[in-house]
Amino acid sequence: MNELLNEIMPYIMIILTAIAGYLATRIKVYIDGKIDKDKQAKLLEFVGITVNYVEQIGFNLQAEQKFALAKAKILIWTKQKGLAISEEELEVLIEAFVHNLTITTPKEE
Repeated sequence: MNELLNEIMPYIMIILTAIAGYLATRIKVYIDGKIDKDKQAKLLEFVGITVNYVEQIGFNLQAEQKFALAKAKILIWTKQKGLAISEEELEVLIEAFVHNLTITTPKEE
């Protein structure tokens, strides 16, 4: 019996190592996905807060100036918080947020 166990032990170890490697890979993918969702949530929060801030303090600014101010503020915050985003992605997020604001805000007649 011991001889049989000694002969199959390397195969058992190979199988256990493969299972452990598979599980480690799946856990890493899950954690990476969770981190990305957290970063996205923080980024969207920054965009929302900043756009609202710029709308409040920049009532006398032109739309282009508001956009540039919001973009600059968000880039500063993301760098401080260690969130990576390209300028093109940020522009799209700001535009989408502003568009969403104009749709949900009732217009005065």
